[in-house]
Amino acid sequence: MGNEIIINGNKYDGFKNDTGEIVSLRRFNEKAKMWVTINFSEVTGCSEFDVNERVTQMLSVEFLNSFK
Repeated sequence: MGNEIIINGNKYDGFKNDTGEIVSLRRFNEKAKMWVTINFSEVTGCSEFDVNERVTQMLSVEFLNSFK
């Protein structure tokens, strides 16, 4: 199981592989009552740092937008 966080009522769950790389991120969609998953394991031309940085940036923006 991953690490679930909640930002502005939205549930996110991130999963890492054995080396600590983020391999997927999912968000619970309340309207559809289902998890939407983004898998990063098959992203080409993207390093581990790029994926980790992008996920951190995306969640940070979501968090900051929750105060608007």
